[in-house]
Amino acid sequence: MLKGRFFFVNIIMKNILVSAILLMFLSSCGLIFGGKSQNINIMAADGSSDVEVEISSGGGEVKTVKLPANVNLKRSNSLMTIRVKENGCYKKSQSTSDSKMNLFVLLDALGGGLSTTSTTTEYVAGSLWAYDENIMVNVDKKDSCK
Repeated sequence: MLKGRFFFVNIIMKNILVSAILLMFLSSCGLIFGGKSQNINIMAADGSSDVEVEISSGGGEVKTVKLPANVNLKRSNSLMTIRVKENGCYKKSQSTSDSKMNLFVLLDALGGGLSTTSTTTEYVAGSLWAYDENIMVNVDKKDSCK
């Protein structure tokens, strides 16, 4: 009889241990699955190519690229600003894109329950936020290039 009780307690302890390990793996899902940076496709709304833009984000990064472009930026809760540089064919203009909560963070609720440890880790690492994966930039062509 005593042997059966220890067997039952042993099974319960194993289940608790397995559950704790699974919950630990679900915490900080945004950081694990999404990372601290993300790739963003940026295109001109009218399909123009060779439009030079300067991209700045809350992560302190500033990148200059020609559209269309795939840019890797640090995640941030700040606006991403995209400035079209004036040249022979394009007028100077500016677009912005808000960051949103990274959907992988919802898994933290499963893993952490009411604990704030995993969301704090996400916030500090910057992985709590995400920009849209595809961004269209309005560009104004000069009359001399139409």
